[in-house]
Amino acid sequence: MRDDEVLGLGLAVALLVTSRKVVDLGPGWVWPVPALSVAGERAVNYAPVISDGLGSHRPGGRIHAGVDVMYRRRSLADRPEYKQGSNSGSEWHFAPRHTPIMAVRDGTVWSVRKTTRGWAVVLGHEKPWATFYTHLETTGLPLHARGVNVATGKPTNVKAGDIIGTMGFDPLDKSKLRHLHMELWRNGSGAGHEVDPAPSMAKWPVVPWALTV
Repeated sequence: MRDDEVLGLGLAVALLVTSRKVVDLGPGWVWPVPALSVAGERAVNYAPVISDGLGSHRPGGRIHAGVDVMYRRRSLADRPEYKQGSNSGSEWHFAPRHTPIMAVRDGTVWSVRKTTRGWAVVLGHEKPWATFYTHLETTGLPLHARGVNVATGKPTNVKAGDIIGTMGFDPLDKSKLRHLHMELWRNGSGAGHEVDPAPSMAKWPVVPWALTV
């Protein structure tokens, strides 16, 4: 087994062990993607779902370090406007352009920067928690680094449910499928600090959003 395979296996084990732990995150959390209702369609509502979870395997021996969030079709024929194979749809999941991304909890903006994988935002919450959001197409937040606005040198606070950007896709992924990638960190960032938010997200409230088409 190659060194990179050993490293990847070790990371996978670490992530899976971490993901099994049920942790108390405290109150005040909401989903980072709102519930979708379509204007003009009565009683049609889609709750956000985790389309890919922490610890799943990726090409090249990489391990998924967070959760991906989209909407789930009700059937394979549902929402044909978000065609499978397009930026907006896979076989069972879809995501309209301009889908808002929201802060999951009150906190302070730690960093905002444009990367090769889209806009990326880190929010610091009540210790020891922080959240990372990436593949954003746009953000209304100014550039931040180490907890302050780069232009003013002042911090920016956010509330749970505040819009921090819009959903995009990973330009380095050949499928270019629109989705949110979010990570929950405890006591820092990077390998070993990821915590699976999925068990807690099952209990988080969802903010409504009406899509006008």
